Amino acid sequence: IREERPGFLILSAANEQLSKFLQDSYQTELRLPCLRDAEEKEKLESLAKLYSLELQLVTGQPILRKTRNTMQAIEVEHSSSNLPTDHKRRCYGDDADTSLSL
Repeated sequence: IREERPGFLILSAANEQLSKFLQDSYQTELRLPCLRDAEEKEKLESLAKLYSLELQLVTGQPILRKTRNTMQAIEVEHSSSNLPTDHKRRCYGDDADTSLSL
């Protein structure tokens, strides 16, 4: 029987909440369950820095707030029929480069 670490479950739930929080342009604050140890706090601090969120601890409960630098989800318009379905940025130019052919 595999033993699961409780901290892992808390961080997984926090990651899911954080993902929804970042996608919701109307929500400016996210309150998470109290942190259990310093490692959890360190990981949450890293996530806050990564997404430009303000992190405040109030009696052990982390509160994340969006800042003006927080990444926002944007809606991509799909009206153009000549775009590839994956919409990845193409960096290879218009023509295939045949100079590397053997």
